[in-house]
Amino acid sequence: MRDVRGAGHLYGVELAPDLLWPLLRRTEECGVFLYPFTGAGDPKSEGLVVAPPLTSTEEHLEFLTAALTDAVRTLS
Repeated sequence: MRDVRGAGHLYGVELAPDLLWPLLRRTEECGVFLYPFTGAGDPKSEGLVVAPPLTSTEEHLEFLTAALTDAVRTLS
């Protein structure tokens, strides 16, 4: 990961080059779907958007965090 920015239930995670699609595949295997972004900024960057529903419970957010943490550890 390069940077994390956001507030409330909306966060952007900027990733190192070529990590986006493997990370998204891994999180999907864990049952978590995230939004990709590519080509933003100069130089161009890529990453993902974490935007759980506003009705998410603490358990939902813990599940999301665990899946994302697992995916990052698996790929590092």
